[in-house]
Amino acid sequence: MSRDLYEILKNISAATHRGGAFSSEVLASVITTLPSGPLTTIETGCGKSTIVFSNISKRHYVFAYDDRRLDNSSVLMVQTSPDFVSESTKFIYGPTQKTLRSYTFEDGEYFDVVLLDGPHGYPFPDFEYALLYERLREGSVLIIDDIHIPSIGNMFDTLRVDRMYDEVGVFSTTGVLRRTGVSGVPSDGDHWYEQQYNVSQFPLSMHKYQVDRSFKAGKALHFDNRQALDRYCGRGLEMGPSGGCIQTTDISATLRFDPSTNSDGWRDDLSTVVLNIEYKSIYEDASVGATITLGASSQALPFHDKFKTAQFKFSRPREERMIVTFLHPNAIPEHNRGNKRYEFRRLGLFIKSVAIELLSEVPKSSSHSWGAGLWRK
Repeated sequence: MSRDLYEILKNISAATHRGGAFSSEVLASVITTLPSGPLTTIETGCGKSTIVFSNISKRHYVFAYDDRRLDNSSVLMVQTSPDFVSESTKFIYGPTQKTLRSYTFEDGEYFDVVLLDGPHGYPFPDFEYALLYERLREGSVLIIDDIHIPSIGNMFDTLRVDRMYDEVGVFSTTGVLRRTGVSGVPSDGDHWYEQQYNVSQFPLSMHKYQVDRSFKAGKALHFDNRQALDRYCGRGLEMGPSGGCIQTTDISATLRFDPSTNSDGWRDDLSTVVLNIEYKSIYEDASVGATITLGASSQALPFHDKFKTAQFKFSRPREERMIVTFLHPNAIPEHNRGNKRYEFRRLGLFIKSVAIELLSEVPKSSSHSWGAGLWRK
């Protein structure tokens, strides 16, 4: 690393912005893996790496959200830095999911370095990669940041064993791969069986997809163990921090049940589903607008400051599988509580138990298409 580049990293070491920032130590390590000579580079996202690439690239593309009107702007942090070289850098503003797809690169333009650090939610990292990987030539470097995020880590795990790449290393939460001279899976066909990740993992056990969710009518199901969580919980639920219950961790969470029509209590002539749910609300604000849904009908999910059993009645769904959905549209993310147990969770309810019965009565009507009323114990 040149002395000038070392000084730049030292100068920007304390720089921060709203999108988070590479540490100068990680950047210094990553830089040592890059090809030599004048580089053509591209990144999604914007930050310290942009300043560095502006100094080592003859041409650097930055696909980033324009946050210059926001506090702690990533773009302004870069553009106002005395170490930033604007002449070598081109900004393309907007959501990269859209701008990468619509941007027209020069015919035959390849990149010596591609840094993926744009939107992190699936499928957008994969989408960015799909639009750019064919512009990596032999010896080029692919940098994937934030591989500790599962959606990013899954992509890195797939690529690190692909014949198209040699794994250079992992620096903190940044993975670096170098393009080999070997062709990968063709882009004009389906050759999944030639992809090393699939070869090494095949066949995938189907056990986790074939879960027994059957249950007995009228019997309370207590969520005081991991087995109940794994068996009956769909998305947005995990064990509560102190055990003895489960908690919703997203604005939408589901319980899934498969009643047997051949067992006692599930006769075909029964038309009303009764849910007895013992729960406690986590935050009153998150309970604003909260609902519970079964089949095509929804109803309000009241705020409870203590564990209490509420009874909900619904028309029996047309399908036998019962999917109970808890929706908390106003739940906000919780960060840095103690040991970060709640980081990124959107908390709504603690749920201790659920009991389900079928009756012949017709539920009271409501404003929803399949009407439902609300009763409490």
